[in-house]
Amino acid sequence: MGKRFQGRYLVATTSGTSGLRGIFLQDERSLAVGNAVGQRARAGLGVGDLVRLMRGAGRTAIVSAPPGHFSTVAGAVRFRRDHPRLGWMLREFSIHKPLPQLAAELNRYNPSSLTGFSSMLGLLAAEQEAGRLRIHPGMIIAGGEALTAENRARIAAAFHAQVRSAYAATECGFLAYGCAHNSLHVDTDWVVLEPVDADHRPVPPGRPRTRSC
Repeated sequence: MGKRFQGRYLVATTSGTSGLRGIFLQDERSLAVGNAVGQRARAGLGVGDLVRLMRGAGRTAIVSAPPGHFSTVAGAVRFRRDHPRLGWMLREFSIHKPLPQLAAELNRYNPSSLTGFSSMLGLLAAEQEAGRLRIHPGMIIAGGEALTAENRARIAAAFHAQVRSAYAATECGFLAYGCAHNSLHVDTDWVVLEPVDADHRPVPPGRPRTRSC
């Protein structure tokens, strides 16, 4: 995992929840664009948030679903392969572990930023409220699922941190990024989002859509 296929591509797979698992190859340019767009999440952070990010020396905790060639997990392994001396800056934590064990591992790592599924971040917020989780990230990024206003507010209050949404897919890791106003901004330099119906046919303006592609 994380090793370049044919020396050029990062291999990433979808979870297969639709019944068909997708396998995608991501080149260096796509990965660079994704990293650049991800930096936009820092816009609007306060001085205190930035201080916490620096105090944590850039340690980023990714609460995901290893093993598997999912984008976030494969990308983290690739980073450690490319930068072995900086591998401590990026670490994955499994959602499959019991919450007490996960909280203990996060306490030991003490990340300055936290990334994970929206629902799992909500569970971690409850652990933080109960005092079992004791971390102070300067920024939290929620992805993989829709982030409700209620869950966002709870996560932000529990960690006293800015919460950003990330809208991405395995085949395109930079669809949209969140901002301080709780909005999503489509990366229109690289992405075209089109409202479609259940049969993937374009939906005229003013008509409700079933999905986007």
